[in-house]
Amino acid sequence: MRAGRPIVGVIYEPNTNMLFSAALGRPATCNGKIIRCLEEVLHADSQIAISSNAYDFMPSGVNVLMQNYVCMNLGSAALHYGYVALGAYAAAFSWNVKLWDIAAGAIIAESAGARVCDLTGKGRFPVDCESYEGQSLPVVIASEPIQKQLQEIIHNR
Repeated sequence: MRAGRPIVGVIYEPNTNMLFSAALGRPATCNGKIIRCLEEVLHADSQIAISSNAYDFMPSGVNVLMQNYVCMNLGSAALHYGYVALGAYAAAFSWNVKLWDIAAGAIIAESAGARVCDLTGKGRFPVDCESYEGQSLPVVIASEPIQKQLQEIIHNR
């Protein structure tokens, strides 16, 4: 992290031997090959990584997402973001994650063309690292066209 923004990220998935990486100003890669996120809008077969845990606070559109798209959970927010960067998932939606859960995946996804936003659509970074005390940092990670669709769903517009 530098100035509250991730500048280097690496995620390794040992089950598939996939190594995602990126650095500020460089393209995202998976096993050394440049990757890009999906740019198409959501459709019925779109796969979205979404937390399956229920919390006291759940955004209003979660139910709509789960009813209308293929929702996946690999058990790792970072891996979800790598799969968005790869174009395997259309988006990732997390609401109970910490900075250490999202930093590496955020730079990888951004370097692959995705936007990393909070639940209102505002950019998630910078984060004030000096005052950060482990609070949740909800994120929606997807390309610009998918972000727009998701924001409408999340906020029931």
